[in-house]
Amino acid sequence: MFLLTELTGFNAAAGSTQTPVAVSYVGTTADTSDSSTYTFTSHAIGTATADRVVLVAVGVRSATAGVSISSMTIGGVSATELAEASTGSNVSVAVYGLLVTSGTTATIVVTPSASCQRCQIAVYEMTGTGGSTTTSATATDITSPTSTTITIPVNGAAVAGAFGQSASAVGTATWAGLTKDADADLENTNNRFTSARLNSASGAVGLSIGVTWSGGTPSAADALCAVAFAPV
Repeated sequence: MFLLTELTGFNAAAGSTQTPVAVSYVGTTADTSDSSTYTFTSHAIGTATADRVVLVAVGVRSATAGVSISSMTIGGVSATELAEASTGSNVSVAVYGLLVTSGTTATIVVTPSASCQRCQIAVYEMTGTGGSTTTSATATDITSPTSTTITIPVNGAAVAGAFGQSASAVGTATWAGLTKDADADLENTNNRFTSARLNSASGAVGLSIGVTWSGGTPSAADALCAVAFAPV
């Protein structure tokens, strides 16, 4: 099962002189405390440029069914939720974005809809969209194993996050279609968050993406959320 929305911006010809979208991985941090708000103080956000967009893939796990991610601030400014995949049980994954033109660090605050037991973020920096956080496509999936498609425009890029929860060890993530960046257990081996990205000069129509886990299909929850961007 998959959801594909907001398909735009795939009209650039091969050999376009547009400045490509460039997404770089900055780093990941986890917080395994029980909390209603997660604060990641002075987190690295990359190199300051006039059009830098900070992207944050985030995953949460709660004891409350139907948990989602309510909001995020970066440097005290509200970021835009670009896409979210909530399992309807106790796991949610989202990608947020914000134009941040100055500084190399910022405090990132994640507020879920209910108290959670753990939260992890993966931070990316993006240039080439003219500072816009508008997506060209989004895709989500909450089946196990996760599998969906997303279209990346010529000279575009994509970022994704995923979360697996199981009664036994989830194991390491293997991504289809995207290059893995973060991949770590959250507090115990039964919960694992991963993120990935792809910069595509030639673009990709209906690119198949998904995550499989070395521990097998998660028995409790599985969620994936992806976003794509076009150059200006």
